[in-house]
Amino acid sequence: MNYVNLTGIRDGEFITSSEKAIQNKGTIIQIKGFYPPFEPFSRMFDEHILKDTFRKYNFFKDMDLKDIKHYLLNNSTVLDDLYLEDSNIQVKFIKISGKFFFENLTKEQIDELSSDKFFPIKYVYDMIPRKPGSKANKHTLIFRPTNWKLMNEKSLLSNFKGYVFNCDTKKISYGNFENVFVFDNLAITYPTGKTLETEKMALEILSENYNISFESINRIKEILKWFTPSVHKSLIQKIIRTKCKKISYENEKFNSFNVLAISFTILMFLPGSFVSTIQSYVTGIESATKRLAVSICEDSYLEDFSEITLLYACSLIAKSDRNWKPTIKLYEKWLDIIFIAQKDSRMYKYENHAEIIDPKEINQYAFSYFLLKELKSFQTDISMVLTTDGTIREFINIKSDLNIMPIQHCLDHHSLTEIVWYFNPAFIENFKNYLEVFNFIWNNNVGYNPRKHLESHFSEEVFEAQRKLWIARKSEEKIERNLIEKYKTLEFEFPESIIAGLVGPVEIKLNYKNILVVLKTDNVYDFVITRRPSRDNKDITLTDEEKEQGKILMLRKLKLGIKLNSNLKRFSGKILTLSENGEYLLDSFNDFLKIKTKFSIHDNMIFQGDIVNYSLKYTGIGIEKNAFENLENILNNLEDKILRRIIIYISNYKTAISLFQLGRDGKGTEYTVSIYDTHVFWFLTEICKIFPVALEMEKSKFIVKNFELWCFIKKIIINKTNKNIKSKFPIPVITKNLWKHQIDATQKLISPVKHGNLIWISVGLGKTLIVINYIKYLIENNLMCEYLVYTLPPAALDGVEKEFIEAGMKTNILDMKKSSKKIKIKKGCVNFIFHDHMRMNGMDEQLRKKSSKMLFIVDEFHKTLGKSQRTSLALEISKLSNKFVGLSGTIINNTNTNELIQWLEMIVDFEVTESNFWVAVGELVSSRIDTGIEIIREEKTFEMDEKYYKLVPEKLGGNLIGEFDFRYILNMCYERVNSEIIKISKKYIKSEPVFIVAKDITSQKQLESKFLEFLNKDEIFLISSNSFITYKPEDERNIKVIITTPTHSMGYTLTKIKIMISSVYLGNQTTREQLEGRINRIGQVSKNIRIITIHGGILSYIFKKYENARSISEVLKDFSENINV
Repeated sequence: MNYVNLTGIRDGEFITSSEKAIQNKGTIIQIKGFYPPFEPFSRMFDEHILKDTFRKYNFFKDMDLKDIKHYLLNNSTVLDDLYLEDSNIQVKFIKISGKFFFENLTKEQIDELSSDKFFPIKYVYDMIPRKPGSKANKHTLIFRPTNWKLMNEKSLLSNFKGYVFNCDTKKISYGNFENVFVFDNLAITYPTGKTLETEKMALEILSENYNISFESINRIKEILKWFTPSVHKSLIQKIIRTKCKKISYENEKFNSFNVLAISFTILMFLPGSFVSTIQSYVTGIESATKRLAVSICEDSYLEDFSEITLLYACSLIAKSDRNWKPTIKLYEKWLDIIFIAQKDSRMYKYENHAEIIDPKEINQYAFSYFLLKELKSFQTDISMVLTTDGTIREFINIKSDLNIMPIQHCLDHHSLTEIVWYFNPAFIENFKNYLEVFNFIWNNNVGYNPRKHLESHFSEEVFEAQRKLWIARKSEEKIERNLIEKYKTLEFEFPESIIAGLVGPVEIKLNYKNILVVLKTDNVYDFVITRRPSRDNKDITLTDEEKEQGKILMLRKLKLGIKLNSNLKRFSGKILTLSENGEYLLDSFNDFLKIKTKFSIHDNMIFQGDIVNYSLKYTGIGIEKNAFENLENILNNLEDKILRRIIIYISNYKTAISLFQLGRDGKGTEYTVSIYDTHVFWFLTEICKIFPVALEMEKSKFIVKNFELWCFIKKIIINKTNKNIKSKFPIPVITKNLWKHQIDATQKLISPVKHGNLIWISVGLGKTLIVINYIKYLIENNLMCEYLVYTLPPAALDGVEKEFIEAGMKTNILDMKKSSKKIKIKKGCVNFIFHDHMRMNGMDEQLRKKSSKMLFIVDEFHKTLGKSQRTSLALEISKLSNKFVGLSGTIINNTNTNELIQWLEMIVDFEVTESNFWVAVGELVSSRIDTGIEIIREEKTFEMDEKYYKLVPEKLGGNLIGEFDFRYILNMCYERVNSEIIKISKKYIKSEPVFIVAKDITSQKQLESKFLEFLNKDEIFLISSNSFITYKPEDERNIKVIITTPTHSMGYTLTKIKIMISSVYLGNQTTREQLEGRINRIGQVSKNIRIITIHGGILSYIFKKYENARSISEVLKDFSENINV
């Protein structure tokens, strides 16, 4: 493998992702400065390695082998694994690709790095966010040298035999070629000529060649200045499609060619953007040329199709070589293409949904197809180009109904999906979903092409939505509303827990340890103290003495004063101190949580036009004269289903409200969207009018200007759903003695009874009984809801249902796979439903309709943390429900804690961010298990044979120089694991049973086969999706071995077993803790349990990585009450 710590990097050279690097795959960076090779590598190279590894690079190609080795030794470093950010190099991103950068950086940061500038690598490194609570020396490993390899500046070019498209002559030839760009068994030549360097140079050429004044060019640029790449692409397509002669903007009109050419030119020089539909970062030149080519193929015609092939070819060059810029000659050719294609009345004949079969004959049409396929595009576009052969569609020679095209016509669901929010809600109710709205926009407006439509069907509703969206995106300065000489005084009181959120986690150095201190949300005069999680897996436990010292240091800091860093203007920058008499002061003021505020009064404005038009035009610093009466009237006229949807968006404490993002398929890109989101959007604009000091529309989101007033308004809205509830539940009978932690957990749930609670208690500590006890309290105090819905994974159903039945409660299983409309949520019983069944066969609508009268329980809520439909619906019903409880014994999936935030923000009275994440964790109803059982962790390691070490690199203990096959190596190790499991099991099963975790079903069956050589069939039990077991000390069965897989980690109890044998399997910390919880739980009678982990080879390396996740999990446990059972 030619990692950069083998070759080094010199000034001006390029690096890209190494073969095995996934996170940064395809990224290309140019280096300014010097990064040295690693000295031991330099000494070990023999003649063949030097020749094969180095001579292919430009810097080394003219050196003899002796010179190469001399250079490496004289310029190397003895620092092992020198990360790129630890050098003084600067970087310029030629191409950004791979999921890491797009997942960890904002769009603005991606755009900044794409700006054709060099940045200090430390600056880029610091852009990448640190995991909450992490104090590891390296908060990211993306710049590890083994993630990168050297590449030649012209490594995109190579020798080739086959079909080549010449970008200068536009001809396809077959033969032997040098220095051509190869793709998919075809190739293209780089265009030659003087380079077009800047947008200014391009616009000067446009002005001179087409006699366009710079006054006109600058005016058009001013109008288009807010355009995103997607809007530019849409404008290019619409001008070609409509064949219009003029573009109108307010009272101005512009030549359509001028606007099209300027938009195309601006797009060329934009840095680029991430296109989610093709999961790729697209540069400006790539975007402009590809869009022009596709637009002509779809909506127009050129006599010479090779000119379209040229556009696709240049787009692919731009995609692959971020340094490439077109020649002046090319740009002039493109302008000519634009001029001709926009006016032509013909269009190609093609199919959008043909079967994709690669053509065998290579011509200009086939070449274009292969180019677009390599570029990536919608399947309909690829099908279109595949089926284009130059045939002209039946000609319709009519006058365009859109000779003058309003510029807003370019705004559609392809460029800005949020357009659907700007339609009148009454109109939106004609559609079932947003996909139907998108189809309407296409059929009745933006799809119009006079070349194929006999007449237009332009919708006024679409025009109006486009106009509003234009104003919103343009972000014009708003008009201040007039005030009348009156004030309204309102009193607010923030909950005391907000102090904890404002302070956030405080870092303190204690005896060379980095400790984390947060105020408890239920008692801000007490603290939670823990070590920070660390990547180096050092011991994270603190002694009682150290925790006491931490409290003293925290008190000292509070008495000196802590500066608050908050999104809330009222608190940001203020100093919070704890006085000598134990009172919190804000800038020396006490009682600062109680606020009395005077609000200026605006007259009730009568506005000509709808409410969205108002929000786009006006702002204010007060509230309307009859604001609360007006709000009450609006709420009284809202349908319940719309009110429920509103609550989903406003229930949390956020300083900005954004509706869920739509994809081009009409569905949510992350969370589920609803046709009623348009109603939510218009409702929030009503709030902007009535309470302009509280909420203001900015582009397509809503900014909270006055947090305390907004909280007051929000409370009024949410209380509108709270209705008197009469439940008919029998009082549960709890026959078991409750442990102290179960009583304490119930007490926290009811003191006071809140909308939501999250219970995080170690596996095996009896969470179900806590919930039953909580339900008992609600029923006895007339606080129980009419409906109780309990959602859980299939594996947990038997055990949980059994406990409810033992308590005397009726149950109802909602099995939605039966697809029967008769399956209904029933009153007075526990309605059990699997997580993934909630969205089947209309059950989601049942849940929504009954949510305001429902206690909603989400068991194993850690399974609803990712961005998925399952998560979206669970969150939605939790927000809508009268009350909800989330349960889990294991909430950490590896090291990503961000996914918890969406649940935490529902149970605290402050906005949850990465900075105060650990404070919100303190609101969990949590206990960690201290069963008094000693956990003995053993590692049983094995040595791999000589063959293994020949196949792995030095980092893994081998001597391979070059790439290695990870999966093959992994399976080699797993072959050894099974034999080690058998060997170790034999030692124990003579006297006691063992619990074994196999890699997968195949491994499980292999182990069963081996055990059957010396055990009877009834002495072995295999856990599967259809086969679970409860094996407690009183069980008289003589089972020697129980074998499961990581897939089946919950829903069964094995307290008769005290030995667990496993290996290192690719998975997460949640699964590992769940598996251990099968034997380490209430009911285990042994004084100790033994967890044996078998590993060797690469599994040992992975094992060390997994210990980091255990570290974060252990830190979280410091926020739990320690329970002795």
